[in-house]
Amino acid sequence: MDPVSQPQWMGQVNDMKELLEQMMTNISSQSLRLDGLRLRLFLSWLITHSSKVKAALRMDTSTFRAAGAEEQFGSVLKAWLESLLVQGMLWEYRLTLDAIAKLRDFDPHHLFMIQKSEAGK
Repeated sequence: MDPVSQPQWMGQVNDMKELLEQMMTNISSQSLRLDGLRLRLFLSWLITHSSKVKAALRMDTSTFRAAGAEEQFGSVLKAWLESLLVQGMLWEYRLTLDAIAKLRDFDPHHLFMIQKSEAGK
């Protein structure tokens, strides 16, 4: 295998940083388009899905849209994705976007049932 020159290596690092930034921004913006209940369900899923997110995301999911929470969420997403190998990062990115899409497309009747069951707890 040929050694990689420093300019080439630095370009790859910059490309990875840019990819990571795009992933974090995309997940954050997609999730923030969810309505209140869907967003809360997504955050609950994400917290149970990743121990790194759970440890870092110390906020009440019901007040997520509060000032500063979006920045904190972006930082948490970035730290989580950075901690993964490239294949894992791509896998988690796709899985997370799929989870957001499923919640966005979840029919209102099932959402009502989830909300009703949560209120009974």
